[in-house]
Amino acid sequence: MVRRWCRTFSDGRQQVEDILRAGRTSTATTDANVWKVDDMIRANRRITIYEVAEELGISHERAQNIIHDILRYRKVSARWVPRQLTSTHQEQRMAVSLKHLVRYHEDGNDFLFRIVTGDETWVHHFTPESKAASMEWKHPSSPVRKKFKTTPSAGKVLLTVFWDAQGVLLLDSLELFVNLDIYGYIIYKADPKPRCLFNWIRIGSLHMDERTQQERK
Repeated sequence: MVRRWCRTFSDGRQQVEDILRAGRTSTATTDANVWKVDDMIRANRRITIYEVAEELGISHERAQNIIHDILRYRKVSARWVPRQLTSTHQEQRMAVSLKHLVRYHEDGNDFLFRIVTGDETWVHHFTPESKAASMEWKHPSSPVRKKFKTTPSAGKVLLTVFWDAQGVLLLDSLELFVNLDIYGYIIYKADPKPRCLFNWIRIGSLHMDERTQQERK
């Protein structure tokens, strides 16, 4: 294309706009086709441009023009969120937040330093190196390096992390699932001071008061 334009201007052309020429008029980009494409997308948000073009009997280029330039659709991925909360979970979180907001107004900043948050994740005994991490510089004459596909090991432990306003308090690993009681016992062993334990994964909270500490003793 660039070479053709260079040759055209070398021959004496000075106009940069396309010259009107006789030929078949475009019949694909019509109001009827635009409405049909809009209806097809609203009915199936995952429909492809090729499927639209085949359904209407138009070219891929015209279908793309209608979707992107005229209807101004853009295909995007759904926003990733950690987990879907039910209305009950949301109400529980709201109740816990309001409860501790009241505690903050009563005790001030000292209450914030007594809050401990916990989270958990599975850690495999062996995690294979990712393809991106194994990238190397290669000369054109160098042979292609092969990388065998591997999977994470079946053996794994549940790593539990606790932290407060000062930083990480404790790392603990277990071979089984845990609940709020075990969370409270683990963090109590690390620091017996009265704490308020948050665990948003289990959608709840546990306050370890003096009575609870006496029971654990």
